[in-house]
Amino acid sequence: MRAHLLAVSLAIALSAASSGQEPMNESDVARRIEDRHLWARDGAGPEDAIADVMAAGWRGLALRCPEAIELDRADAFPALTLRVATFGPGHVQPHLRALVLIASERRTHALRVGRAHVDPRAQVAPDVAIPAPTDDPDATPMVMSEVVRSDLREHLHVPWAPGEWVVTGALCGQLTNQAVTRLVGPDPTPSWTVETDPSPAPLPAFGAAAAGAPPPPAAPGIELSLEPVRVIGSGPLVLKGSFRLPATGVARGAATATPGSRVGAFTSVGLVVVGVRDLGPTAVLLRLPADEQVVADPDAPPPLVTGAFALDLAALAPFDGNRPQSYHVFAVAGDVLRGPFTVSTVDEAMLRDD
Repeated sequence: MRAHLLAVSLAIALSAASSGQEPMNESDVARRIEDRHLWARDGAGPEDAIADVMAAGWRGLALRCPEAIELDRADAFPALTLRVATFGPGHVQPHLRALVLIASERRTHALRVGRAHVDPRAQVAPDVAIPAPTDDPDATPMVMSEVVRSDLREHLHVPWAPGEWVVTGALCGQLTNQAVTRLVGPDPTPSWTVETDPSPAPLPAFGAAAAGAPPPPAAPGIELSLEPVRVIGSGPLVLKGSFRLPATGVARGAATATPGSRVGAFTSVGLVVVGVRDLGPTAVLLRLPADEQVVADPDAPPPLVTGAFALDLAALAPFDGNRPQSYHVFAVAGDVLRGPFTVSTVDEAMLRDD
């Protein structure tokens, strides 16, 4: 990991509020990072942009990826994550080696997840705080910036094929903006009407087993319900969800159906679980049957479909580790990302009053 550090005193930093300007958000900051900074072979960073956003009072986590990559002219999928944060007495920040990148393809909802950088120090728990510049409790807090470069082709194994990927960074529950990159090539993007099978048992359950799931959202999205506390070794950790999302596939036999007839449909939802202390992440892509049937027209945009599901999240992620901790759960499907939902694991002794 290459870290770019700048430090300025909070006492002299200019705030957006005092200047009368609208406060910056993560997308505003990402737009200030230029393509040349993404492709720089010498690792040159966007120093001017960093200095500007720090002076404007922005603090947060921003992500920048190229808008488009021509597959026959490039060999990498660069991503640059910028963090500006306050360090010092009373300000504890997680290491950036805990940063997870979540990538979902817009049409297929294909999922790729991984650490932003393979760090040889990764055996150290990622929530260990970065040391403050000084141990003096009366010292003035400092604002520092860090840059992490990633290659999503190498680190996340994003397929080198035409597609449109929506990428988000997550750092101990804090999210970046969404960055969208088109991978452009001569091969056509496959139709949404590909024949699909549902996710096999024990993942997930549908129909009556999903009773009690939240109703589907009115707009495209995902809803989840999950118990916030789990006793280690206590059995299933039931997650229930619902969705209103574009279809990503149709049932087997749709290709031989009468043209214009309605057939079963599917969508795909990715679940990502990241431990606050363990290294993770754990990810799975669910193929979920829709409640509606659709007309499988490959020339039409994929229709929105709804449905509900339930599953044992403990069968997917290491919730029964040897120490209590918290986990962040995300659901993702193309542009839609829900979370983090927090689940804390405890041992039974922690629940006793004595």
